[in-house]
Amino acid sequence: MPSVGFFLILANGLLGLYNNKGTKIIGLFCIVLILVFYSFFTIKQNQYWQNPITFLRDSLKYLPGYPTFYGELGREYEKLGKLDKAAVFYQEAAERNPNLIGNYYNAGSTYAKAGRYLEAIASYDKALAGNPEDLSLYYVIANCYDKVNMKMDAKKMRERAGQQRFELSQKYRQIGNRYKESDNWKEAIVSY
Repeated sequence: MPSVGFFLILANGLLGLYNNKGTKIIGLFCIVLILVFYSFFTIKQNQYWQNPITFLRDSLKYLPGYPTFYGELGREYEKLGKLDKAAVFYQEAAERNPNLIGNYYNAGSTYAKAGRYLEAIASYDKALAGNPEDLSLYYVIANCYDKVNMKMDAKKMRERAGQQRFELSQKYRQIGNRYKESDNWKEAIVSY
């Protein structure tokens, strides 16, 4: 919207040049020059949008610390089957914002798909540290331990999952009891 006034003034000036017999050639030349100029930059800007990877990489030039762009780049590279690059971008996203623990999980998953199980375990451990109630993490870590023939570590991880499941069930039972004591039966049922 702010450029509308500029272009109206420019169009009026060019039209005045073009309608004047003495400056008609200059007006036509200016119109062609402006069309070529803006066409060139329009085509150049369209390259920015040609695919998600190009868009995200170019966007990082303007917001270099924005972790979401790194996570999205990881997702795009993973779709292309470039697992090593995907894992690097997921790790970068997680390191830039450790609260986005899903990126640690995504990095671990990508490492595991690439057969890099020790790196997968390291990433999954970071995700587990941020969300110890996610029981699925215990099992994917145990599976990675199995892949590198670390059977005792896999067993310990499964035991931790069982212990965590028990602790969670106790926690939700206590919450349910509190709801029941306050006659909030609907919430109590959900907790149980």
